[in-house]
Amino acid sequence: MCAMHGIAASALLFLDLPFVLSLTLGAAIFLSLGLALRRQAAGSLLLADDGEFELGEGGRLRVLASTTDFGWALWLHWLGDDGRRGAMMLAPDALPPGGWRVLRIWLRHKAGARIDRGMSY
Repeated sequence: MCAMHGIAASALLFLDLPFVLSLTLGAAIFLSLGLALRRQAAGSLLLADDGEFELGEGGRLRVLASTTDFGWALWLHWLGDDGRRGAMMLAPDALPPGGWRVLRIWLRHKAGARIDRGMSY
């Protein structure tokens, strides 16, 4: 995550933009990195046997049919008990060793039973 934000920030060096615009874009990239790191540190993904999950302290969340498993990345879409919707992109390196396989199996067998074949494997 840090590398991708670093690449985006370094791309600003090659653009012929006014200094103020470059500084603003750099600040936006830095802010994005900070928010992503904070979200990653606070977000523990707890999978339940009933096909729901918990993300940090956000309560129980239900996987939506728009969740897509690309193999190399996963777009996880959810609906909370309070009607709040959310989405997150996960990559294999965002999970502990062995966690990627466990998550994909859980999505297919536990959460997949609750959605109508909305995922592509």
